[in-house]
Amino acid sequence: MNGHAATTLNSLSSVAQKLWRPAIILLTLCALLFPKTRLAPGSYALLFALPLAWVAVRERESGDFKLWTIYALSFVAFALTRPMLDNLGQPVRVHYPMIVDRIIGFGTLPTVRLQALHLPFLDWLGVVVHMTYYFAPPLAGFYIWRRKECFSRFVFSLVSVYAVALVIHALVPTAPPWLAAEQGHAAGIQRQLFSLLFPELYTYGMAVSGANDVAAMPSVHMAVATVVGLGMGRYGWIYAVLMGYSLVHIGEHYVTDVLAGALLAILAWAFFAGKISPGRKTWET
Repeated sequence: MNGHAATTLNSLSSVAQKLWRPAIILLTLCALLFPKTRLAPGSYALLFALPLAWVAVRERESGDFKLWTIYALSFVAFALTRPMLDNLGQPVRVHYPMIVDRIIGFGTLPTVRLQALHLPFLDWLGVVVHMTYYFAPPLAGFYIWRRKECFSRFVFSLVSVYAVALVIHALVPTAPPWLAAEQGHAAGIQRQLFSLLFPELYTYGMAVSGANDVAAMPSVHMAVATVVGLGMGRYGWIYAVLMGYSLVHIGEHYVTDVLAGALLAILAWAFFAGKISPGRKTWET
């Protein structure tokens, strides 16, 4: 290789080293604009891309930039894939979580008991906590990244939760309590998530949620909240408990779904114990 060619290669290498981080940020931003959620368009782009940009500028010697990228793109893959799973032709299961929940509730579904209380404060609390799922995890991730030594474990636990949940949702599509009630399989359950909101918000949420109505088992909301609890500690656990209660109260999940989601998160967290470095500087970049 002559001197001119070597100089050209070195120049290209130098340019690539300067541009690869901005390129990943740009690609991640574009990808994050695709998932449809109940938040305004672009919300996830801000929640994930701002930490990416921060790490790219401030943490030049750590591998956290790659971890944030994996976290963001795993969410994108999950959000884009899950709505497609109810088109695979698998029969929707309705009864098995109801049977387990009736055992837990001594003959009555816990959701029926909670909604029969007719306490507006608890109804609204359930809706608000449920909606925090759409921004609390990346914010908790930023806190864990800055304050804790388990960010890599946090990220890979979430990636595992998303992956395993997708497989289960594909193989065992399961109706949530509100859908079972709409189909006449249960009585005394109302979907409070939208009934407590303005009608236009209901229409907007249904149009852009990109959700899968029969992906109830396991509860990804609960699994993610449990990972947050495991990563943050005391206040994270309060959030996880509130999330579990809320999911049951507003009719989005059975207790069975919630327990399965929590178990999935705990198993993922335990699996990565000792398998990856607990410190922040996990990978060399």
